[in-house]
Amino acid sequence: MPTPKEMTTKEAAAYLGIGRDALEALAGKGLVVRYRLGGRWRYDKASLDSYRRKQREEGEAVARELRQRGERARPVRPRYDNVATIRKIGEIFR
Repeated sequence: MPTPKEMTTKEAAAYLGIGRDALEALAGKGLVVRYRLGGRWRYDKASLDSYRRKQREEGEAVARELRQRGERARPVRPRYDNVATIRKIGEIFR
């Protein structure tokens, strides 16, 4: 059973509010720390907290910059215009 300092893949994905594939992509890029324990991946909670904090700070910085310019943040909706774009997105999560 994982300790409070480590999480399973399922727990870590739920903690960050993302899917398992996205979590594995973050770990593959070195943005969160993971290691094998008994043949299963475990994620370091401190690393997950650090990632969440960094994402929040970056979002606040962007919002602050937009406010200074008199604009407001709008949600970005991705457009999948063609098969090539969908393939690129798929490669990111490999």
